[in-house]
Amino acid sequence: EAGILPPRSPLRHLFEENDEAVAAGCYLDDDRALENLIHETCDTYNLTITPDAKRYLIDNLGSNRLVSRRELEKLVLYVGTSQQITEVDAAAIVGDNGENTINILAVAIADGNSQQAIRSLIRLRLEGISETQALRGTLRHLHKLHAVVAFIAAGENITQAVRRLRPPVHFSIRDTFHKQAAAWPPRKLQRAMNILLDAEDTCKRQGRLAPLITLMAVLRIAHAAQRLKSG
Repeated sequence: EAGILPPRSPLRHLFEENDEAVAAGCYLDDDRALENLIHETCDTYNLTITPDAKRYLIDNLGSNRLVSRRELEKLVLYVGTSQQITEVDAAAIVGDNGENTINILAVAIADGNSQQAIRSLIRLRLEGISETQALRGTLRHLHKLHAVVAFIAAGENITQAVRRLRPPVHFSIRDTFHKQAAAWPPRKLQRAMNILLDAEDTCKRQGRLAPLITLMAVLRIAHAAQRLKSG
């Protein structure tokens, strides 16, 4: 396995022009390919899967087929004699590294830390996590902030509001999350979420430009967050 090789790659030409060698193309998985792989795995091991678990896997598996297959095989072993894969099962096994990096990305964006956001995007690409997954993860973070801001507007204090979130905010980012909820007005949060939704839609239509589209969306929101912090 040689990773991504452009058409003019000497190594690719070497294998393509050699009668004793084979060059086989392996393409990055999109959501549909991941869904097919999940169903194939379940059929092979006579397992069923809940809709929430399937959605979780599609959101958290990367675009590298070999890595995804290994993750699913670990999940099958974890489930054992159980006949159904639940979201709890999926979350226990799949997505730790990618999900952690997505969380770091989302927090950095909402905090106005452009440099950390860019580093996280690079790391996600190296981990095989698609731009769509990165955008969705960031959108989830902003949705949580938006919910907390709404709870506060309804009369709750910030501690009460954050405690209502499910799944709960991880303790390691709780203080930062509180500061972000206090800094972001509802209208600007909605605008930021719309930017992410528009970026995801454009990425699906113009896949080759997905890295650039995602970077532009990330920087727009991070710069807006920085302006909020500076007053």
